[in-house]
Amino acid sequence: IFGNAMSEKKPRKLSDAFSRGKDRQSSRVYHRSNDKYCNVEENSSDRSLRSHSNQNKYLQRLEYENLEFKRVSSDVRKAQEKLQGECELLRIENQELKKLLEERDAEIQDLSLKLDELQNNKLSGKHSRFSSLRHNFQNIFHRRRTKDELVSKKILQSIPEIDESPPISLMSNQTPIFPTDEPNFRTTLEKMDKDADYKNVPLVLVEAVKVLEAKFMNVIGLYRVSGNYAVVQDMRFHINSNDYETLRKQKDPHTITGIIKLLFRELEEPIISLMHLNIHIDDSNFLALGREYQIMQVQKLVETLPPVPRDTLQYLMKHLNKVIHFPGNQNNAHTLSVVVGACIFYELLSDVDFHMNLAKCTISNKCIEIMIEEYSAVFEQV
Repeated sequence: IFGNAMSEKKPRKLSDAFSRGKDRQSSRVYHRSNDKYCNVEENSSDRSLRSHSNQNKYLQRLEYENLEFKRVSSDVRKAQEKLQGECELLRIENQELKKLLEERDAEIQDLSLKLDELQNNKLSGKHSRFSSLRHNFQNIFHRRRTKDELVSKKILQSIPEIDESPPISLMSNQTPIFPTDEPNFRTTLEKMDKDADYKNVPLVLVEAVKVLEAKFMNVIGLYRVSGNYAVVQDMRFHINSNDYETLRKQKDPHTITGIIKLLFRELEEPIISLMHLNIHIDDSNFLALGREYQIMQVQKLVETLPPVPRDTLQYLMKHLNKVIHFPGNQNNAHTLSVVVGACIFYELLSDVDFHMNLAKCTISNKCIEIMIEEYSAVFEQV
């Protein structure tokens, strides 16, 4: 042991000992540097792998972005084509509107020229083509041709003289085949047969209203639809014969309403004449009045009637008030006033004034409308 130990070289000098220590240190450093170099090589290989993976990811992202860009560009292209189509339609519509505007401007100019021409002709006293046409029509309607002119132009045949002597069947003491007076038609309200419960109301009106209110209040167009003329006349014959059972068994509601309208239309004296309406209703401002003032004037008009016409009118208006409030028949006070107004308000032949009748028609219908809608306010406070 000691021999081996002694065999090692000993430093001859103290400086050699220090130099050997440096050599050992340098060798250690060298080995450390070799380890570091190996680590650097290992790190560079990992770095290359990571960079390759990053390149793949980057390429994938670029490909995805490219596909997304293509999709968005396709949508944008479609939207652009759609907008171009709409723009083309708007352009066509704009052209059409411009043409229409030009036509309207031309028409307005033409009308303004015609208006200026009419005004100039009116100021200068000359008749234009339109005024002369109107003048010719006025001459046609105002000038009535004589009988000889109509016969000469073969528009009217010459009528032989009528023998005014009574026919053989009606001479001496013979009675006519058909009665000239009827108990319930072509007579006055006072002469008609009255109902037992309603002393001043005609029996035929009460019976007809009872049948309507019991069976036919839901019929569409009640009072507005006309009944069969032949059936109405046959019913009239039965009523004049005091046969009310046929009326009660009638299955057509329009025949019954036709009987009611015929009853009032053929009265010898109307319930309210237009002359009577002209006296008690001021037609200058009646339609412009408020509802309350119109009701007051209609109340005053009803108060002036005799008992029989007033009670008959009240009974009819009460029935019509039920009609407009019954669901299903599609009636209102205005439509019923137009239908019934001509049967309640009309003029005697001796007092006919055509122009006044036309002016009073609207007011009479308005009075009937108020009587139907405001039945309680008009009649129950009278």
